[in-house]
Amino acid sequence: MSLHLLSAEEILKYWPQISHHIDAALEHSAGEITTFQTFQQAMNGQMHVWVYVDQDQITSAFATRFLIFDNRKSLQIMTCGGSIADWDKLQSGHSVFERFAKENKCQNIQIWGRKGWVKRMENVTSKSGTKYKPLYTVISMEI
Repeated sequence: MSLHLLSAEEILKYWPQISHHIDAALEHSAGEITTFQTFQQAMNGQMHVWVYVDQDQITSAFATRFLIFDNRKSLQIMTCGGSIADWDKLQSGHSVFERFAKENKCQNIQIWGRKGWVKRMENVTSKSGTKYKPLYTVISMEI
């Protein structure tokens, strides 16, 4: 199982396999963005689309973006749709997000989502030994 950041060309190629995962995740949102807007922003470089691949099958898709504040930059994991059979494997996949965030000068990774993410991510630890902490409905991990 591995996590891959898609190029614009790959997003175009795999969108029919990815879009229903994004749709499923956005069903639980407050309507801030649509699947089509996610596609548009990813194609414009404003968002990133990632896929988990397990045995040559795309099993889930993520959308991320950078949040830039006056004093810090964050990588926000906006959506995760699909299935991950073994959540313990997320630890190795998470290091890909962590490396990407560091390469792009982010100080943390944030997940804005349902409260269930707090439970799902409680065993994920960064390379520096930190964990996600709940911040209302947002969980954040310093990297």
